[in-house]
Parts: sequence; structure tokens; C-alpha cells
Amino acid sequence: AEWDDLHTHAHELNHLRFYIPYLSVVKYAKHVFFIDDDLLIQKDLVEVGKSVAEKVGPSAGLTCPCNIWMWNSDCHHFDFKSQYANILEVSPLYGGRSECESDDEDFCLPENWDEFVKEATPKGLNAEDQTAWNFGFCLFHSENWKELELTQKYEDSMKTNYRLHEVPETSLVFGLGIPFLAFTGAVECWDEDDMKVRDGFGFIDWQRYEKTFGNDFFKSVDVAHYTGPSKPWAPNSPVEENALKPWLNMMETEGLDAPEQLPPTGTEELFAVLTSPRSGSEWLMTMLDQHPEVCASGESSKPEMGFPTESMLSQATSWLPVCSIKKGCTLGFVLDGVNEFTNGGTVLDPPQCQTGFSIAHADSNIDGHRERICNFIRALDGDFSKESIVLKWTEAFLNEDKRFLGCGCPRGSKIKGLKMMSGWLGSENSINYIGNMADTVFNGAKIIRLKRTNLWDRYKSLLKAQVTALWHARSEEDVEGKDVMLKVPVEQMVEDVEWMKKVDDEADEWAEEYGSDVLFVDYEECKSKADRCRYEMFEFLGVDGTKFKSEASISAFAKSKDPLHGVENRDEVTEALGVNGFGSFIGQPDYTQLQLLIYETEPLETSPAARHVRRADEMRGINVTVIGQETTFRGFGSKYAAAVSALKDLPRDSLVVLSDSRDVITNIHQAKSHGQHVNLYSSLNQFRKNFDSLTSDSKGAIVVSTEAQCCVTALGHIKPGDLFAKDGKRTGRACSSGSPNCVWKGVEQAKPWNDFMEERAVEQGKDEVADIYLNAGLIAGKAKDLLKVIKALDLEEDEDDQAVLTAFMYRNPKSIVLDYDQSMFGNNRWALGEEDGCMFDVPADEKDEAPVGRRLEHIETGASPLFIHSPGRFMDCHQGLLDKLQVTSERSLKIHSVNSSGAASLTTPAPTPPGVGYRINFRRPGHKKNGKKKTD
Repeated sequence: AEWDDLHTHAHELNHLRFYIPYLSVVKYAKHVFFIDDDLLIQKDLVEVGKSVAEKVGPSAGLTCPCNIWMWNSDCHHFDFKSQYANILEVSPLYGGRSECESDDEDFCLPENWDEFVKEATPKGLNAEDQTAWNFGFCLFHSENWKELELTQKYEDSMKTNYRLHEVPETSLVFGLGIPFLAFTGAVECWDEDDMKVRDGFGFIDWQRYEKTFGNDFFKSVDVAHYTGPSKPWAPNSPVEENALKPWLNMMETEGLDAPEQLPPTGTEELFAVLTSPRSGSEWLMTMLDQHPEVCASGESSKPEMGFPTESMLSQATSWLPVCSIKKGCTLGFVLDGVNEFTNGGTVLDPPQCQTGFSIAHADSNIDGHRERICNFIRALDGDFSKESIVLKWTEAFLNEDKRFLGCGCPRGSKIKGLKMMSGWLGSENSINYIGNMADTVFNGAKIIRLKRTNLWDRYKSLLKAQVTALWHARSEEDVEGKDVMLKVPVEQMVEDVEWMKKVDDEADEWAEEYGSDVLFVDYEECKSKADRCRYEMFEFLGVDGTKFKSEASISAFAKSKDPLHGVENRDEVTEALGVNGFGSFIGQPDYTQLQLLIYETEPLETSPAARHVRRADEMRGINVTVIGQETTFRGFGSKYAAAVSALKDLPRDSLVVLSDSRDVITNIHQAKSHGQHVNLYSSLNQFRKNFDSLTSDSKGAIVVSTEAQCCVTALGHIKPGDLFAKDGKRTGRACSSGSPNCVWKGVEQAKPWNDFMEERAVEQGKDEVADIYLNAGLIAGKAKDLLKVIKALDLEEDEDDQAVLTAFMYRNPKSIVLDYDQSMFGNNRWALGEEDGCMFDVPADEKDEAPVGRRLEHIETGASPLFIHSPGRFMDCHQGLLDKLQVTSERSLKIHSVNSSGAASLTTPAPTPPGVGYRINFRRPGHKKNGKKKTD
């Protein structure tokens, strides 16, 4: 495994110790001490050697210390094991690890490990029977060594490794583990009456020594072994002061100059990393903490006694066991402990803090924290409010006051800091809210404002963590197999992203107001330029960036090039983010909302059109503009004159719907989730996709709705080709259907148009579709294309727009696409009456269900268009559909101003009643109502 990389064991001289009994300089010595160079010996070794020589048996090739510190993962601390563990349980032989599943996996056993252990152990012996021991202070018994052939056994074990290629030469197992196996059954432990050896002085916290052995422990130690990365002779050694003192006393006794020492007290220079969930704070804090002069919790150098990175959580400290010292260092644990001991603040002198109290807590491990909880209670002097506890806790952190907190920073730290979440500062509803942070010792501290400005990435990371239960990844292996498909709850997503932005903005303001200096760090940028980012942060904190060991940094994982990778409903998410101004997070900064132009000349305060306008306007993603206000209605051509100025104000490529007003509804249910209409975003996205699909073969075309009846009376007064020449020029004018000079001339006069549209439907493969005739009540297109078509139509305001559009389509079949399947626009069939002509209803399987988010569907085809039109004064049907969608709204409206030469406001006429503007040639190939086929 790559983590086990210790090149010191690869040196040739590392093998020399296994040949010591054969060296000429000691060939006459029966016993030879083998001693590491990081020991402090406080006993006469001559007498020790004599004592051991008298007692040693023939099976002992060497006598060594068998006292080992082992990491207790359950309690997050080291436990002292005296002649307890066997060699297979300790790190030189990968103790406690499972078999590797990949070549680069961390903390695992190589393949065929059990076979290797068996072959590398001398025949007839079991490695599990050998007590774990340490090479640092051993007495070799040369005669026994030779009799037991230990050098030969060592060579045999090495040959086994060369043959099996089990462990690399640059590994701890190669240097210590293989000798452990080779010497199985040949090692005796020191009798502590002869020699008391203790190790770990280079990495064990002094509190752990005191808890294990008592305050005067060092006086009774014969050999102190400074195992670990820190050594006492190094200048500014970070070895704990109590462990360092005996070595300094020895230097003084011998008259030797001691190296430069660190100050006895910790630093009071503070910083805070102010961040938000899923913003890479664990990665950044770990990286900072690996600098020898920065204590970003201190866990990197002091895994047992460093502050947890989540120390300031007010609640939810369950990830730390009560038996760990770290548990008592968290703010949440102190808050809970004070509250429990004082019975919610009602007991000033709790029995738990009185002399002679015997704890009867369900978890007796809490007794290890009792004295510190009581010290808090005494210091709070009756004020047990959260604010008061926060002040005292942060003060204890600053001073590393062991009376209150058992954790501390490594010696030599020049600045120390903790992580704060932005939500703790401004969100009073947060369980971790700290309202008086500005009154604590962190007022005036340096602030690293870590942000993940891409709020979508943050939200997606949060969702993925909830699904996979992987909240923090420290290596690439941690994320393997965690690639899942996410169904994003878009309404909640929008609400959460908006809340994230609000909280982030408030945190920025807090940092600027209360920080002595602020460094803004973007997570994504820092991750991509880690070295530069790291250097800037260390410079900001006032430490030398070159002292950081880059190879020790925690990996930051590569971001997928596709921001929506792994998202099941990616189109819906795209729509929702774009609608709400967050499109740049997914690489779509130019998103434009669906533009809805509603034509209405009557003041909205008195017009039935207000219902359609208000419903649509309250829906995110639909930008409603009312056109035609304060203009004169001269005919339906007036709608296009009013639309031109509004279209010119819109982005050229925005998708626009030109809609009638009083008889059109937006087919979105009134039900809301997280303040937004349910299924709105998926409906908007589907509307766009349907438009793109319909116009995919006709670039620049517009889409017009269809109906099942033909034709407006104006078409009976003209023939195909009368209004437009082949070159596009207008060659005639349409009358205004229903006016005295534009009456119905009979079916034969309209037949050419009926035939034209039926033939067109057949060409499009829609010969079995009922709704094949153009209806001008709903039109969609890009703003630039609508302007182009309106200009080409050259409509006079009193012309029948439906007749002119039909005639234009005759000459320009590629410019107009009809929505035969009513995927975008639906039309009811008023000519069939209320019973058979109201073509939309709640889906049959939902009639008895709660109405949350349901949309109306076409009873024949199941289509669910975004807009539904009820032409022909089909108002009972129209109102019934509104009722099924539970219509309510009181949103303010945007009115599009136009310059008008017309007189005072005149009203747009109501839809033309049957028999006036329409004469019916109804196409009815047979339709189903609620799943049952209807016949004539």
C-alpha cells in the first residue's frame, strides 16, 4: 500500500543489526545492548545486563520492551498495552486491516498476506503467540542468538518476501514487520524490576501519560524512548514540555548547550475559517493544520488531543465517543453538560460538582469530563445562558486553559483557529446559532472567508452526501463506488440555493465588519491552484509557506466537466436554475425566461383577462407582459401592432408566446412546494423541448396552435394565394370575420382552405388527428422570428389575423409549424358543446387523489400543454378548467407601455360567438372522452 512508505528501512545498514553477534568488535561479548539514538537512559546498564544475564533462558535470543501504545479508534486515543498485543495486531504487520481490493488502496492487507505470514514465520511457530515488542532498547544474547540461528531465520524470511513480492523495501513492514516474524518465539520481555522502558515521548500527549501512570510517572522510568516524529534535541522541538524537561535537565547536568526552545505558553494569535456546509472546509482545515506553525484544530500533529475541526458545533457531537478527550472540547458537549448538571440552569451548585460525588451516569465515561464541566459551572457564576457559555468556551480555547478544555495546539504554533459556519452567525433558526460571536475573542481575528461560490455544486454535493452517507472524503478511494444518480427536488433546491446565497452574503458582511483582516478564498479556484492558494493563506496567517510539506496535503478531487453529471432530471434542474438567476452555475449564464405577451386593451382592474394574467405572472420562469393597454381595438390585427414594440424590447433569441387573454389559461396547478408551483420547471422545460422539436426542420419558424374546426368566415371570401404573391408581397386584404361585410358564404367557399389544411396534415403524418386547423389565439417563436413574420404579414388592424396567418402559411409552409398534437397549446372544441367539447380534464387515475401539482390532460391524447385556449365564448368550460387548477393570485402586473394615437381605452371584444365569425366544418375522426371512444 502506498501509504506505508518509509525509505529509512531501505538503507543497507538497516540489515546490520541482524548480524551484530557476528561482528568482530563484539565477538567475545555474550550480551550486547542494541539502543536507538532517541533514548534517555536513567539507570546503570552494567547492573541491568548482569541481572538479565543471570535469568535469561536458552530460548531467548534477545530481551526487548513489550510495552506498546496502540490507537483506540473507539475512543480516539492511544492506549498503553503492556505485554498484551501480539505482533500481528500492531502497525509493523498491518494490524487490524482488511485485505486490499486495489493496488492504491489505503490501510489494507496485500494479497496473499496470510500465506506470507505463515511462510515468513519459522516452522513450528505461530506469530500470534509472539508478544509485540520494540527494537528501540534491546539486549542481544549472542550465544543464544547463534544457537537459535536468528540471522539465518531473518534471511529466510527476507528470501520469502523476495520470492512472493509481498511488501516493498521502502515499507515499515520490510524494516520491522519481517523481523517480528523471523524472531517469533525468540524474544523475551524486560522484567520491569530490571528495566522499566516507556516509549511514545515524541507523540503521546502528556495528559495521556498522567491518566495512565500518574503525575510522578517520569521519576520511575529507567528508559524514556522518544518514539515518533518529534525529537528533543531538535531546535524548537514540539515535544511536550513535561516530556522534554528530563532531557533538558540531562543536558544541563552534562554541561551541554541545549538547542533553542519554544516559548512555554501557546500563541494568542487567532484566525477563523468562516465557511458553509459542502464548501471544502475539511479539506482546507486539514491542509492548514499540516503547517508546523498553524493550528487549524491541531489534529494533524495531535490526533488524540487536538481540537476537533467541528469544535464549535452547538449540537450534534455524537460522532465523537464520550470516552475521547476531544468530546469534552466541543462547545456542544459543554453546553449539554452544563445544562444537565444544573438541571437547565436551576441548580447553582450541582451535586456532580461536590466532593465525594459518585457518578451514576448511564455512560460512566462522562466522569472523565466531569471536573472540567464543573469548572465551567463555577466560572459562569450562575449565568448558564448559551451566550455566557460561548464567551467562556472561546476564551478557554484562546488560552488553551486545561481547567476547561483538555485539548490543545501543538507546541510551536504561531496562530490557531477554528471553523465557523456562516449559518451559525445569522440564522436564528439554526440549532447551532451563536448570536454573540461578535462579542467573543474572535472579534478582531483574521478571517479566511472560504466560499463555494457555485451554489449548485454545493447543493449537489449535499444531496450526494445524504444519499451515500459520505460526508468527508480524504482520498480518491473514499469516493470509489459512490457515483449515484440523483433525482433533485427542484422546488426545494431553489429555496435552498436562495437561502445559501442570503446566508453567504450575510457572512461576507460579518467578516468585513468583525475581522481584523479578511482573505476571500473560492473553493473551486483554490482546489485547482492548490499551491498558490496555500501560499496565499499561509502568508495571510503570517507564517512561512515554504515550511509546509506539499506531499502531506489532502487530495481535492477533480470536478466533473459536466456540472449536471449524475443528475437524473437534469433538464428540469437546468430550467429551475436558469429561471431563478443561477444559470451561470451550470455554464448557462444567458438563460432567458419564457416571455408571455398577453393582448388586452381593457383595464385589467375590470377585465376578466386579469385571471390569466395574474396566474401566469406569479409563476417563476414566465415573464408576463400585457400589451395593448391604452390602445384602440380595431380588430385582431391590432394585437400584432401592439406586439411589435414589446418584441423589440426582448432578447432576440428569447422564446415568446403571443396569447389571447380572457379565454386562455396556464395549465399549472396552484399547489406549491417551497413557495413554488409544483411541476412548473419540468413543464417549462418540456415546453421549450417541444418547441425545439417542432421547429427542428424549419429554422426560424413559429409555432401556431390548432383546433378541430374550420374556418373563420374571412377565409370564405378569399382563395389560397389571394393575399400573398409567391415573392411574399401582399396582394390582397382579409376582411374582419363577423363584420357586416364579412359574413359566411357557405361550406363550398371555405372548402379550398379546408382541403389545404387537411392535405398539409396528411403530409405531416397527422391524418388521424382531429385538431389540424390553424388557430391564432396562441403563437410561439423566438422574438426575432416573430418580428420577421409579423413584418411579412403586413397586417392591417381590422384584418382577421387567423385568415391572414393561414394565407401566409399557404405561401410559406416552412415559416409556420402547426402544433397538431397540442403539445404546447391546447384548444377546446366549443362547437361540440359543454358535454363533449371541453377536451381537458384531470387525469382519470388522479380524480380521487389529492390535487397536488396535477395538470390537465387532453382526454383523447393525454397531452398536457402549458397553455389551453377555449375559443368561441366557451366560458363555462374555461371556468371549469380554472376551478380544477384552483386559481388564486394577487401578484402585481407589468404593463408594457406603447405610444398610442388612439382615443381613450376601448375594449377588446369578447371571443366571437358561434355562427358569427366561424362557420363550422368540424373534423371528428372519432375521439375518446375519459378513455371511452365517442361516436357520432
